[in-house]
Amino acid sequence: MCVDCCKEPLLSRYTACHESGIYALNWAGCGKCGRRDLPVPVNLSKDTDGVEDEEETISFVHKCSFCEHIVSEHYYRYYISDGQHEYIMECVLCGKGTDSRCVGVFGDVNDTKVIHPSVEMEISDLFNGLASRIQTIVGTDDEDGEEWE
Repeated sequence: MCVDCCKEPLLSRYTACHESGIYALNWAGCGKCGRRDLPVPVNLSKDTDGVEDEEETISFVHKCSFCEHIVSEHYYRYYISDGQHEYIMECVLCGKGTDSRCVGVFGDVNDTKVIHPSVEMEISDLFNGLASRIQTIVGTDDEDGEEWE
């Protein structure tokens, strides 16, 4: 891996985890020949665990498109662990990043099940729409003759 080809080797990309491509903003040019042509991906390796969408590891090499100097090896991994989608990327050129996302509607917070915020909002909207429709159909509360709140 060549740190001379990068403006900042292994920079933190926080939650950015890419299985392909290049982080061109970090490309300084080939450390061997000096050309600024973007490197090309070669030697793509894709490994899965055999179970669909459970685990995937991808690696390839960024190579200078002119002199074939090896810039860096790009590593990406995706897997599911404890109900979370886990993503990892590490590459001298593209940086390093990790991300974790809830698999389903529910997520664990302190060992208690909670509804994901986007689903909670959707349920709230459905409930409010249903309550409004019922109020329109019924009009008043039959027991005391008052309008619905």
